Amino acid sequence: MTEQDYIEKIKALEKSLEDKNNYINDLENISEMHSKVIIMAEEERKEAENVIHAHENIHGVEKLYASNEDQMTHQHHQTGSFSIPINFISENGLIIDSIINELVKSYNLERAILFTKTGNKYVSEIFLNIDIEETHQEYFNIAMDSIKNVSKNKKSIIINNHQIKYKEKNAGISLTCIPVLRKGSLRGILYMDKIQY
Repeated sequence: MTEQDYIEKIKALEKSLEDKNNYINDLENISEMHSKVIIMAEEERKEAENVIHAHENIHGVEKLYASNEDQMTHQHHQTGSFSIPINFISENGLIIDSIINELVKSYNLERAILFTKTGNKYVSEIFLNIDIEETHQEYFNIAMDSIKNVSKNKKSIIINNHQIKYKEKNAGISLTCIPVLRKGSLRGILYMDKIQY
């Protein structure tokens, strides 16, 4: 073996080690996010139980009041409404939203868009605190450039306080783009940002 062969072999081993370390880091991040999602689901379940319990108490009070008051009619009793703000956990809905929400918080950002790969295009699937119209504004070009860069290099990008015009005012945008990989293949991009005046 020549010296060049040894150098190439060392580079290949270093690359393999780096890939394995990145994979381990990704698994640790996913495990941490999974734990946070379980905690959030448990909190949501407790909140739902509290709301249902409160509803039962209110319903019981209404029944007692209706039985004691001749003026209250059954029809009036039925017109009272009580909305229970329970979010049902679906496999692809709340769990993904919760993970994105946790990531946005952990990066100290405010808004997010999840782009998924469909063929050769990236389609915006999930929006958090941002409207699709925002993606057509001039300031969003920096975001689109970052998204294209991530799609090309499969590496995260972080930009802090880049100066832009936002709603006709000077502002700073901080953003993070993260590739969503599965077995080394790019399946989507998570874009997150925060705009500050």
